[in-house]
Amino acid sequence: MQTVLDVTDTPKMLKRIEGYKKLVDHEKEAFQQDLKRTSAEEREKILNEAIRDAVALIDVITDFMPYVPIEKRKETIEPVNVHPVLKRRMHRLADQTPDFSVSRSEFEIFRNILNSIPSPPER
Repeated sequence: MQTVLDVTDTPKMLKRIEGYKKLVDHEKEAFQQDLKRTSAEEREKILNEAIRDAVALIDVITDFMPYVPIEKRKETIEPVNVHPVLKRRMHRLADQTPDFSVSRSEFEIFRNILNSIPSPPER
């Protein structure tokens, strides 16, 4: 009977509810802080991966650049939407990288010349 009276006692019930509310608020705050920290760590991880991937892509592009005619390089760079300073650097790199590209006809001429060289005599 005393338990029923305690449960229905408004001041005691109010104290229990306030205590529970404090506990829930504390848990909520801890959860939000953890979520913020996790989100910041996740954003940092994504940013680092994006930077790593961009650097790898730049390495690949610069490796292939000598085999692309200079004019084609410039045509490819021009529509890219990047900061003007970066675009100027890209154009400078395109201009300064040696052009090892050859047209198909130049390649055919080179191959024919190589094929026309006689083999060394056997000893």
